[in-house]
Amino acid sequence: PLVLSIFILFVVQINIHQVYAADYFAGVDAVYNRVEIAGENFEPLSVRARGGALFWHGIGVEANISAGISDDVKAGMTLELPIMASIYARFQTPYETGLRAYVLLGLTTVELDGQLEGDSFPGSERFTGPSVAIGLLDSLSFIPNTSLSLEIAGHFVDSEIDLINLGLGLQYEF
Repeated sequence: PLVLSIFILFVVQINIHQVYAADYFAGVDAVYNRVEIAGENFEPLSVRARGGALFWHGIGVEANISAGISDDVKAGMTLELPIMASIYARFQTPYETGLRAYVLLGLTTVELDGQLEGDSFPGSERFTGPSVAIGLLDSLSFIPNTSLSLEIAGHFVDSEIDLINLGLGLQYEF
């Protein structure tokens, strides 16, 4: 037990050192959202800010928040996506490669605001559930430490709602 405790403390100390030697990043994206509710597809647009850190061989964390910039109207119903926030574990290919890929696994909270024409029904509701994303980063040779990002994500926030988004943006590595 004592040897195991010393080993665990040693591993924790190494991991803490690696946390301080993290590679940080931040980005901004334009996001196309597709929300399917009761057979109707709504396509509100949003803008997303994101940031995170890679701690060890491309493994890290990411958090992001999106704000809606447009709504969509179908069959007399208006749907907005005013806010969406996610936290993820991030798994990314090494920085040494020009084109990098990543996978995000995490949790998302989304607020949907729906209104029937001439009425406030059904109103605003918040949903939380697991989410997964895959993305690509391509380094821009003319802007140091900056990459073009493309990402597709699925959010499983409710059994009656399909929420998929596609983001295109820029990422800066510190």
